[in-house]
Amino acid sequence: MMARSRPSRTRLYRNSREGRICGVIAGLADYLGINVSLLRLAVIGACFFFAGPVVIGYIILAIALDDLPGDLYGSKEEKEFWRDVHTEPSGTTKGLRHKFRNIERRLRELEALVTSSQYELRRKFRDIEDD
Repeated sequence: MMARSRPSRTRLYRNSREGRICGVIAGLADYLGINVSLLRLAVIGACFFFAGPVVIGYIILAIALDDLPGDLYGSKEEKEFWRDVHTEPSGTTKGLRHKFRNIERRLRELEALVTSSQYELRRKFRDIEDD
């Protein structure tokens, strides 16, 4: 018996919770990071010109794609992060770099405060006031 692996956040899934029929369009919109209504309109427009291939493609994707696991993302922020990984990987790394630089800057400021003589002096005054 094979052990079930953790679902991939970079994989294409059907999103039946937000979908109208099978969730294929909603899953594609999630994966591509675009508005689901715009994608639905584009697919409906494509049906006017290429009805057969669009319907067959939809049916194939509805059968082939797994449904989106409910526990795939811990939060909405995490979901948006992974969507950005699909659509703009370089922007994602820039965003992470910016966040880590900001955290590092704040940590340096905190270390400077805690190791300063002012901090030690204020701590001693608080200790005297508490007594």
